Amino acid sequence: MIDGQQRITTLQLLGYNRFCVELVKFIPSERGDQSAKDLVISIRQHLLKQSSDSFRWPTDEDLEQALLERPLYVELTQPRIRRILSRIELEMRDEGQGKSENFDVNQKFTIEHLMPRKWLDHWPLPDYDSTNENGEPLSDAEKKLIELELARVRNKKLHTLGNLSLLTGKLDWLDQHFESEF
Repeated sequence: MIDGQQRITTLQLLGYNRFCVELVKFIPSERGDQSAKDLVISIRQHLLKQSSDSFRWPTDEDLEQALLERPLYVELTQPRIRRILSRIELEMRDEGQGKSENFDVNQKFTIEHLMPRKWLDHWPLPDYDSTNENGEPLSDAEKKLIELELARVRNKKLHTLGNLSLLTGKLDWLDQHFESEF
């Protein structure tokens, strides 16, 4: 899990071996009266005190930002993405999200984009106000800049975790029949 959270965020893995050695040294060989819960709390506090990126434990905010903004589909391996999405699925099932089907994490799932990679073919850019603040029509150059920005925002979301899903089979039809209702 340490490796996964560090890879999802932009924290460095340099000195990772030293980090693990320090963490092992921190855990006492004899816990004495310390309960497992107290040990976990102590380790968490130790991790949160670290300041260098190679020793720092990612905060919830680090993870949230990375999950929402980073193009994990192109930055992580397919098996790693599959494990992340499987873990999310299992957590949702544990929290009673109404999932009743069996879920076998060892099943061979494909990772699919909900918004297809060729989205522009079937999902045009949204309409926008084509007048400036003075009510005058925008120039072709201004319109092009707005369209480029709208496409950039959509493309930025394309490979984020929120646009990915685990499926039991490939959805070849999705690219061909994607409509705005999806």
